[in-house]
Amino acid sequence: MVRLLDKEMIIKVLMQRPAFIKNMKRPDDEFLARCIMANTKVNDHIDKTWLTLPVLQNMIPLFIKSRWHRTDYLEEFPEEVRAALSEKEINKLCDKEIDYVIHFPNAPYRLWLKRVKAMNWLDFDKIPVQHRTENLLTEYFIAHHGSSEDIPIELFTDKLIDRILDKNPDMINDIPEQFVTQTRLERAFRTLSTISLDKELPEVAWNQTNADLVMGNCENFQYIPNQYKNKDMCLKAVESDGNNLDYVPKNFVDEGILLMALTSTGTFNENNVPKRLLTKSLLMKLAQKDRERCKDPKDKPNGVKSYLTLTGKIAKDLDEDVWVKILKIIPVAIRLIDKPAQTDAIINAFIENASIEVIDYIVSHQLINLTKLKKEHTPLLLASTVPALQDLIARKLNPPVRKKIVLPDQIQSGMNPDVSKQELSGITQTGTQAEVDITDRELLEITQKFGK
Repeated sequence: MVRLLDKEMIIKVLMQRPAFIKNMKRPDDEFLARCIMANTKVNDHIDKTWLTLPVLQNMIPLFIKSRWHRTDYLEEFPEEVRAALSEKEINKLCDKEIDYVIHFPNAPYRLWLKRVKAMNWLDFDKIPVQHRTENLLTEYFIAHHGSSEDIPIELFTDKLIDRILDKNPDMINDIPEQFVTQTRLERAFRTLSTISLDKELPEVAWNQTNADLVMGNCENFQYIPNQYKNKDMCLKAVESDGNNLDYVPKNFVDEGILLMALTSTGTFNENNVPKRLLTKSLLMKLAQKDRERCKDPKDKPNGVKSYLTLTGKIAKDLDEDVWVKILKIIPVAIRLIDKPAQTDAIINAFIENASIEVIDYIVSHQLINLTKLKKEHTPLLLASTVPALQDLIARKLNPPVRKKIVLPDQIQSGMNPDVSKQELSGITQTGTQAEVDITDRELLEITQKFGK
């Protein structure tokens, strides 16, 4: 049957059924190269003695024409066959796709260096020993983001380390610890002041000069040993990111730093704040400083979340007068007050200063003592979108006491007389002045429906 098929038909069959190769006699080298390239699975069924140097040489132009990387085809050829390719042939292959070089230990240094610089991962042990020069090791270390564990430690020298840092100072994070010195740390940050440290460095690398240099990037504050931190450094770090409060030595944590941390970006562990600082005076200062952001009922970093957490720590120690002052600035803080302790003055301060969004939030989360609400709170509460609150207003705050009123002109002009009789069923409408017998709640509904 194979004899009845021409070469093109055989290639099409192999693309779909690679095992078909077992039914064939060994083709000539050129056609065998085409058969192998037809499907990666062909190699699973082929006689390995067929994989000779002439076949590989015939595959080179096919590799070059292919849109895909074909490293898996090369792997099947015996090492001695691959090693027999000439440098010119290897250059042709690797100039097409540099990844091919890993199959040719005898490839020239130029190609191995190019492969190392390609930035995609390369197992270090695949690099031939004769090509592990200082220059190639430098490029490998940087291209592999400082994976020093892949390079045998005995290959690191002071000269190599200095060369790596000269080329990329950021590698101070990645060189082996025994090579991190005060001189190298200083040189790295003088060359590139924005380096971000990602781990603690050996103690011997630090001095005051280096600590000051490293603070060129406030993200590094956490890695600076405490003995080299000073008040100005702590203020700068906390102003940049409130999260740095966690790394401020306790003797530097005062009201000023805490205020700065609470009103900057980032988050910190509120449990690290000394309770001695949580005074009524501090809470009021912070409330004034962070007024607008703290009106948002949702827990946002620092602003509301940290303020409420810290206030909650001494909530039971605060008297009514203090709560009233706080609620006038940060109404959402009512969530910290136990319902039985929510006095009339506290409820009034909340209602008078809270936005509709805050009211909805507090009511929907049942954080307010609804039994303390009064009829004078009705105008603002009526705007709430919380059904439970609307029901409460209808039943408790605004009982259905009917009274005769004259509808305002803007409502009358928006009403169709025929429709109004149906819409206002049970309400007496007389004359052009539209005198009606109506409750406050019904009046609000009419205003919303017909008002211009």
